[in-house]
Amino acid sequence: YNGAAYLLAKFFCEILPLRLAPLTAGTFILVFGIGLQDDPERVKNLFFALLFVSLISVMVFLVIGMLIRSNGSANFVAVIVALFSLLMSGFLLIDFGSFASGESTGQTGGTDN
Repeated sequence: YNGAAYLLAKFFCEILPLRLAPLTAGTFILVFGIGLQDDPERVKNLFFALLFVSLISVMVFLVIGMLIRSNGSANFVAVIVALFSLLMSGFLLIDFGSFASGESTGQTGGTDN
């Protein structure tokens, strides 16, 4: 089989039934079970955010698996990509604008002016 047939089969036989149904149930458990805001717009945003993260990670690992023939090497590269992604995701929480303007958001070191 070629790569396009593999991707289509993987999409219709794995991603839709194994990603969409659990995410739907998980979204409703998260929203109503732990008391998140139950506004329909926010529930929809949460669902699509979780769905896109899941689909993108699956597609990245599928492409890695298709490009590298050795199973061990493909697993190693996929783990490195996942670890690097987790490492770099913390930078999304940093407000770089406050560093550029000279504002301090942390402790002052004991002296206040």
